[in-house]
Amino acid sequence: PSPSSDGSAGRINPPRRNLTPLGIYLRAFSLYLEGERRKEEQVTELRDPLERTSLRNANLPRLEAELRRANKLGNLDAFGLYVYGVVLKGLRGATHALAQNSGTPSESDRASAIGGRGSNDQWQGGDAAHGILVRSILLYPFNWSAWLDLGELCVDDPSIDQEVEELLLPIADHWMYHFFCVHVFVENKANENAIAIIEKLANGDEEIEEEVGDDNMGENVIDATVASLSSGGFFVQSAYLQSQLAMAYYDVRDYDSAHEHFLALSEREPYRLDHMDAFSNVLYVKDQKVALSHLAHRSVTVDKYRPETCIIVGNYYSSKGRHEKAVQYFQRALKLDRMYLSAWTLLGHEYIEMKNTAAAIEAYRR
Repeated sequence: PSPSSDGSAGRINPPRRNLTPLGIYLRAFSLYLEGERRKEEQVTELRDPLERTSLRNANLPRLEAELRRANKLGNLDAFGLYVYGVVLKGLRGATHALAQNSGTPSESDRASAIGGRGSNDQWQGGDAAHGILVRSILLYPFNWSAWLDLGELCVDDPSIDQEVEELLLPIADHWMYHFFCVHVFVENKANENAIAIIEKLANGDEEIEEEVGDDNMGENVIDATVASLSSGGFFVQSAYLQSQLAMAYYDVRDYDSAHEHFLALSEREPYRLDHMDAFSNVLYVKDQKVALSHLAHRSVTVDKYRPETCIIVGNYYSSKGRHEKAVQYFQRALKLDRMYLSAWTLLGHEYIEMKNTAAAIEAYRR
């Protein structure tokens, strides 16, 4: 597409009529990424946080119309459905704003998401994002990106949890489904549930203690997991599960257990930066300044422009009492990722140390 004067995508040529499902996917995903790139370019030029959050991918409405048509004609494969779900998910913000102005839809307006009508995350009466993503996953369960987008929808709107659980019943025994449950539980801070599933995935028939909370996707999922993984123990070497286990212990403030798993993870994967910011928080709380210094040096060597690296270095300077320097790195992390919520919290802590109460309150509000 050619750019327009306002920086958004200009005229988009219509798709060819003889496109295969693969061609539809490649075209749609390319246009989606192109729109995301333009959106990020516009974001960097804006100072007002409200204006930044109001920006959206300019290609989404056109893509939604094209993919909705292709979906009705049955021309979307698993990956075409995935892009369609991502597009619908990107349009949810406008849908929610419209719902707040016009009132909450009645229960009678809500049909099954798998059929594509009447859900909280539907776009202007069209298909529901979580239903489309479930269809994609049922066709190809190994697309972890689709699971992550579905998990984000579940975290943002817990009212769809039960529906999603029912729609995924055909693959409830699949290990990808259990990984998805762990991800959602950790994001929802239902850490006891996450720990129970991880222990079962890693340890198999070894006896585990199940502590099920009140989460909407709690008891049924735990029971199903324990039943379907009676042999278990297939993922004892999974770095992903170990990182999720470390994060679960970190969230419940069991810093000793979290430290044990983070340390083992960093030794197994010395170039890993994912979740190492949380590890630096654990080292900070445990007052292990030498270990925090080594982690900061290694992270800068691996990639100094990652938000996680900025958080780690900021924690290091904070532990040394150099709060102005820590603020600089936390602000740098926010420049790299404006949605990095923990960076705002740490920034507020530093402003408290600097006796700048007004700035601290502003940071905490973010």
